[in-house]
Amino acid sequence: MKGILTFHLPLHRGPQTPPEITVLVRRIMRDRWHAGLAMCSRGDQFKKQRGRRVAYHRLLGNPFMADAPIELVQRLDEHLTVLAHRRPHTISIATFQDLYTLVGRLIEMRVE
Repeated sequence: MKGILTFHLPLHRGPQTPPEITVLVRRIMRDRWHAGLAMCSRGDQFKKQRGRRVAYHRLLGNPFMADAPIELVQRLDEHLTVLAHRRPHTISIATFQDLYTLVGRLIEMRVE
């Protein structure tokens, strides 16, 4: 998937902190980013390939859109916050914190 960055969050994972979400981001114009998001439910077995596939279809079909990386991350944060209230203990604090570390990577993306 050329021109698309994939992130599995939280970034620092281990047996106690398994991946929870997959985010795919594409920069489509100088000032326009799109993202697709896939999230595991509590008890799901995380699979990178499945997460990428779901996030990719959401990126193409109904993406989160923003004119700046920080705006995109904030939109993702708002969406995840709503989901976290509906399904408590599904998304960790580490995932929310790591979401904001993506801003620097998104700024450096080339337009594809």
